[in-house]
Amino acid sequence: MRRRDLLAGLGAAGVAGLAGCLDAVPTVGETTLGWFAIYNYYEARSYRFEARVERDGDVVHESTHEVAAHDPESESNSPPNAVLPCTWAHVPGDYVVSVRRAGGAWNRFDLVAGALRPPDCVVAFVRHGDDFGPSDDPPAFEFVLDETDCAEVAPAPGGCEAAADPS
Repeated sequence: MRRRDLLAGLGAAGVAGLAGCLDAVPTVGETTLGWFAIYNYYEARSYRFEARVERDGDVVHESTHEVAAHDPESESNSPPNAVLPCTWAHVPGDYVVSVRRAGGAWNRFDLVAGALRPPDCVVAFVRHGDDFGPSDDPPAFEFVLDETDCAEVAPAPGGCEAAADPS
């Protein structure tokens, strides 16, 4: 047997042996963004935030929101927030959300980066500052992502209504 024939045979056998295994390798997939909000925990001042939602590389939402400073003494003790109107539709894809203080640098968050099996639907929000008072000047952004059932998110303010009936 010639060396070239042996190598060709081993290569073919290796590819055939891997054929059944490739289905077991998890791949990064798609998710649906059911809701997105910006919370301002910063007590010192309000901010104007710019937000962007991208799906599969295309911008599907852009908006600007003025969010008041957090008052921990308020009756609700809940930080002021802006829930983005769901204009991106209930469509699975590779979502990236970006937020910045008006005119500042964008903070980008990929919703499926590093996920072996992304959930069918997620809710996401960013926290500006923190709930223990400002720790950075200017305050930093923290990204929070939760798996959810899109049908439960649909009736919530800002929830994607199409999620209730994705057909």
